[in-house]
Amino acid sequence: MKKQEEEKLYEQKKCGRKRSRMRLCQENVLDEMQEQKLLHIEKNSFWFLYGMLFVAVIIQVSMGGRLREAGAEMICFFAVSVFLVFSCLRQGIWDRRLRADWKTNLKVSCISAFTVALCNFLGIPRRNLSTKMFIGVTIMCVVITFTVTFAVLGICSHFYRKRKEALEDGEEEL
Repeated sequence: MKKQEEEKLYEQKKCGRKRSRMRLCQENVLDEMQEQKLLHIEKNSFWFLYGMLFVAVIIQVSMGGRLREAGAEMICFFAVSVFLVFSCLRQGIWDRRLRADWKTNLKVSCISAFTVALCNFLGIPRRNLSTKMFIGVTIMCVVITFTVTFAVLGICSHFYRKRKEALEDGEEEL
């Protein structure tokens, strides 16, 4: 009996005494299997939304829309991307299947450069540029995309390795 009273007091202190607040501090009624399924559903929902946001931005830009029209989606996409990268790096997580090495960075940089080239050739209107000028601009965009992506991935993989070593050594914060 006394243990139940102590648990109630603990919950009251943890959640606050006001009854008018939202009930966010209720006990978890899911068992471990349900908790794992819920986490799996949330993960799939996040990646579905993330992918759809990316597709929405690509479609809006490739249909001749201005960047201003896709601005809200781009801000959301990039904010989530930055949050995801920093959260993973802070926890010492790189990827489930990819390694944090220069070969992977090279492959991912090539994929991003190819995507930019594809978007330039297939979707984005030429806007009164000559063919030589259009190809030159596309090549410049591809080179810049490749270089920036490779550099950012290199910096992130360096911080990942540093953070992973710190976590393995038992340090709490960097």
